[in-house]
Order: sequence, then structure tokens, then C-alpha cells
Amino acid sequence: MRVSVGEDFHNDRKKLKYSAIVSGLIMMWVLSIPMKNFLFQLGLGLIPLFFLYITMKNKELMAFIKEQPFSKGVLLFIVVISLANINAINFAHAWQFELRLLEVIFCMYALVYFIKNQYVSIRLIVISVLFSFGIQVIDGLIQYIYGKDIIGKTMLDGRMKAMVFHPNTFGLILALGIVVCLWLLLHRKEFKISLLVANLLTLLVALAAFDLLQTTSRGSWVATISTLVVYFWLERKNLYYRYYIYALIGGLGILFYIYSDPHLTLRIQSLLEGQSAGRDVIWPLALHYIMIKPLLGYGFDAFRLLPDVPSYGQMPHNIILEILLATGIIGLGTVTWLWYRLYCKILLYRHDEPRLYTLVLSSFVLLLIAGLFDHSIYQNVIYDSIWIILLSMVFRR
Repeated sequence: MRVSVGEDFHNDRKKLKYSAIVSGLIMMWVLSIPMKNFLFQLGLGLIPLFFLYITMKNKELMAFIKEQPFSKGVLLFIVVISLANINAINFAHAWQFELRLLEVIFCMYALVYFIKNQYVSIRLIVISVLFSFGIQVIDGLIQYIYGKDIIGKTMLDGRMKAMVFHPNTFGLILALGIVVCLWLLLHRKEFKISLLVANLLTLLVALAAFDLLQTTSRGSWVATISTLVVYFWLERKNLYYRYYIYALIGGLGILFYIYSDPHLTLRIQSLLEGQSAGRDVIWPLALHYIMIKPLLGYGFDAFRLLPDVPSYGQMPHNIILEILLATGIIGLGTVTWLWYRLYCKILLYRHDEPRLYTLVLSSFVLLLIAGLFDHSIYQNVIYDSIWIILLSMVFRR
């Protein structure tokens, strides 16, 4: 009996040590996602390695992977990608992107495992996301005021991007942060959030809204508004009349600011007129080439090398078209099945964890809508990172 107690104590100490390491790695990785710097790459490499170390030591690696409801779909998608990349136009780059996607997939399994086995908490991940979001919001304001941010990065053609590589991706980060902040504010009592923290979150939402306008990312604007409509609909039973008044005042303030800024007014006008920043050219081209090779596509990183594709067509700026171009109908069918499994899993939280349900479903909608206008499943590792955080929170049980 003493040996058993001693072993349990030893195992508990070991798990606490591992938990501290895992939590530190995940915090570092989440904080550095927008910057995509050395710390981000380090976290993206070390998190899966630590997952492999623990699961192989406990002899549970294969059993854990097999029991995940998405594993068959993920495996099939990897097979489809590999088949498409065999005849890829840009063979070397195609396989390089596939290896990077495999790294992201392993990181997803690691996050699911660590959350499920309580090496890290969702609370810590949400806090890390908020800190990462807050840093970028403040950095964007510094960039707007002084012309350079705290690490010397400038705006891109007058568009705010903070430490992120592109304004559209910065817009996605801002949209996600706004949703998370509003979620916390709406459930302030349940989360026992103090008045001071609530005021800080409110200020952060206001500053993020300003930053979002300064990205002039119309796709991010559409994604944000659409997601907020979905979120407030999901939370409609928890909304008091004063919340509608707050939303009305905030909306009127934003409209007044847009009206006072000629550049923003032109961007809104161009959006309403259907001007698409070249997407009216590259989307029909993408559809044309999809019809030529509909089953398995052209492999990764092929679109920019196809005839008549303009120089700004590094990617189709639409994840549906991108998946069809890279992996064909078979690949899109596999991804659609994975999205469906994710959606069905989210629905299971509707009754037993309604607060988490509204957050993850709104985030799911945000990622899908944002992906219709920009981003990439194999080139934009920031976009992928947000996906795997969402997946890990949903599939943790």
C-alpha cells in the first residue's frame, strides 16, 4: 500500500512538472502566433515533440490518435494531398507545404491531448489569446500614431497591420479578439470578472474596432459583422435591452467615424459596389483550372504558376477554391466532412456547456467566412493556428 501511495505521489509530481512545461510552451506559442517569429516556430515544433514524448512513454500514442473522431478524415486528407502533390507543378514547394501542414496537424493532436488530460486548461489558453490580442491592438495604435510599431514595422500601403505580416490577417485576429472579449463581458458574472477587468475589456473592444477599420480589410469587416450577428443571435436569451443600446451607440459611433474619414468612406463604397480587389479576375480563373483537373487538382502552391494568373494571384483568396485547386473534389469532400464533424461536435455543447457553445460556434463561423475572402490552409500558418486552437477546445472530450 505504501508503494502504491508513493508511486501515485511520484506520478502526480511528474505530471505537475510536465504540466508546467506544457503550459509555458503553449502560452509562448499563443502569444507569438500573430508575429510568426522564432518563438512561434519553436513552440510549433516543441509542443508536438513533447506530446510524442509523453504519449510514447505512456504507450498510448496510437490508441489516442485512433480514438479521435476526426483521425480517419485527417488521414484521408493527408493521403489525398500526397497523391495530388505527386504530380504537383511546383513539386519541391508542394511537399514543403505538406510537411508544414503535418506539423500543424500534430500540434492539433498535442493540444487536444494536453487539454483532455489536464496538462493545460482552456482558461489559460483564453487568457493567452487575450494577451496576444491586446498586445497587437496596442501595437497597432502605436504604428498608426508614430508610423512604426514597437519592433519597427510600418503600415502596409497605409493599412494597419501591427506585428502581423498582412492587414487582412491582422483583421482576422482583431475579429476573433472582439468576439472573445464580448463573450467574456456578456458572461461577466459567471466568470467572476471584476469591474476593472470588465472596463479594460470594453476599452480593448473599442480600440480593436478602431484598429479593424484602419486595416481597411473589407473581408475582415464582413466576417466580423456576420459573426457578431450570429453570436448575438445565439446569445439572444442572455441579452438585456441595455446591450442593444450599447450596440446601437457603438454602431453609430463607427458610422460617424467612417463618414468623417474619406478613405474609409471610399472603401465602404467600393465594398457596396462589389469591387473585389482583383478577385473578380482570379476567382473565374481558379474555377476554369478546377474544371480542367477536378478530381485531385494541381497540388500545393500551383495556382500562381498557372498561365494567365496575375502577379497578385499568389493564392485564390478563397479557401474553397484553394482546396479544389490543390486537392480537387476529393480533397474538398474530405475537408467538408471534417467541418461537418466539427460542427456536430460543437452542437453537443449546446445544452451542457452553453457558454462555450456560443464562443466556439461563432469562432467557427468567423473562420469560414474570413476564409471565403482571403487566407490559406497551407500558406497562412496563423489562420491554421486559430483553427487548431478551436479544434482542440471542441474535441477535448
